[in-house]
Amino acid sequence: MVKVISLSEKAYAVLKDSKGKDESFSDTVIRLAQGRRKLSEVAGMFPEFSGKGVLREAILEGRRELDRRLAR
Repeated sequence: MVKVISLSEKAYAVLKDSKGKDESFSDTVIRLAQGRRKLSEVAGMFPEFSGKGVLREAILEGRRELDRRLAR
């Protein structure tokens, strides 16, 4: 069975860039949606986190914000 979905141009570009040479778009979606993913694979989707220590600092800031919210 085939289903039709709509993607923004940015989402399509990310999906296309993630697609392997001999991989269908369906196979790509399944691969990306299943199981755990490598941090390096996820970080590559967010160019704003490129650079040494930027992703680590963003994660730590997220944890600090969560701690502040839970302390209320």
